[in-house]
Amino acid sequence: MNAKQIVVVFPWLCFLASVAIAQSRQQEADQPLLFAVERQRGAAWDARLPMNQQANWDEHVRFMNHLAADGIVQHGGPLAEGEEILLIVKAKDEALARASFDDDPWSKAKLLTIKSVRRWTVLLQGGDEAAIRQTLQHYLQAHVTGNPEHLKKAFHPEAKLLFVREGKLAQMTLDDYGKRFSGKPAEDEAQRRRKIESIEIDGNAAMARITFDYPATFTTDFMLLLKLDGEWRIVQKSFYVRIKPKP
Repeated sequence: MNAKQIVVVFPWLCFLASVAIAQSRQQEADQPLLFAVERQRGAAWDARLPMNQQANWDEHVRFMNHLAADGIVQHGGPLAEGEEILLIVKAKDEALARASFDDDPWSKAKLLTIKSVRRWTVLLQGGDEAAIRQTLQHYLQAHVTGNPEHLKKAFHPEAKLLFVREGKLAQMTLDDYGKRFSGKPAEDEAQRRRKIESIEIDGNAAMARITFDYPATFTTDFMLLLKLDGEWRIVQKSFYVRIKPKP
């Protein structure tokens, strides 16, 4: 390459580099941020009643479950005595983080108001347990929303369900399991409770126990997870369903 060619090529390389830097900065700007949103009881809150007996409870739960299923609300729950609620929200800016709750029935009814919205930067993460919980949350969101697509983020494609049917060992593939999901939340979703009870980890293997407290049944899931290619996936699910006595 002669000097003239170098003179021509160098500006072109500088141009390409500037374009790449601009695109990188634009991608960073487009990435959603995390915000700590504090909500507090509003003027319409009835202090004589517990949280789950406030007006529009079912509609509020349904709305919040959709925010969680869409990945907008990452974590959330009451602080101390429950007069304030802390939520970790994913949004592009503070205005959108605030607007996420505009259509919440409890916002419209002045049961909850926003106390503060602050940018939250994650400096410490919980390693394998945090990653396992994220995998399990995908599984739980399939139950919340009725959308089987969430199962693909939780289970290994070759995962199996092993359980007892009429006293004999039975099994089900992930595809067959996904067909049991209707694609929409259950009518009694507001009355359904789910909880990750425990997680045990040893190396690249883990076991999790999850409970499902529904109006008519109480189910315990036992999940076997393996860390494959750096990601935790459910490879086996076993469960037991207990029918609740009728009142």
